This record gives sequence, structure tokens and C-alpha cells, in this order.
Amino acid sequence: MSRISTIPLRSSTPKASVVNPPFYLNAQNAQTTGITLELKNNGGETYTVQNVSIGGTCAASNDTIGNVAAGATVAVVVPCSPGSSGDTFKGDITITYRKQGSSVDLTSTGSMTEPIA
Repeated sequence: MSRISTIPLRSSTPKASVVNPPFYLNAQNAQTTGITLELKNNGGETYTVQNVSIGGTCAASNDTIGNVAAGATVAVVVPCSPGSSGDTFKGDITITYRKQGSSVDLTSTGSMTEPIA
């Protein structure tokens, strides 16, 4: 008589993070102490980033970014508690920015799915 045993498969959530133009998500990281995003300005002009907010279990923002030149990248740290190490963080990203010399807020949105380190 043969014996059949089953081995439980570990479910893996794929990384999937994106933001809409004019920004590009160059890199991202979720840690138990917060979310780090490396944003690239893919637009043809300098933008003033007013705020980057993260939804989901993080539910926090960073409003100290400032000017990002065309083609430049900036690392944005959003301190929060997105979950435990080994969990998967899922949340929305909202970037509020302005064109140089403008007082009108524009938004770029996206989402992030990332294992928490």
C-alpha cells in the first residue's frame, strides 16, 4: 500500500507597485518601521512635491519633499507601521505636486504590494 502525503505550498504575493505619470516608481521597500519610495520625475519640467501619502495599514504621509527636477529621483520615507515582517503590505499611493510657479495641486496615484522586511 502506498502512502500519499501532501506538502503545504507557501502562498507568495508578487510585488506589484506603480504610480501614474509624470512620476515613475524606481524602487520601493516596506519595512516594519515604514515605507520607502524612490520616485523619478519622468516629466519634462521641475515639480514641487507637496505630499506623498500611503494608504492601507500604513495610513501616513510625508510632506517634506520639495522640488524634483526633470529626470531626477528622490527617496521619500513615510514612517508608519505597515505590519509585521513577513506579511505583505498593500496600499494606495497619492503624490500631490505642483508645477513651478503654480498654486494648483495636481495628483499622481498608484498602488503598492510589497513583502514587509
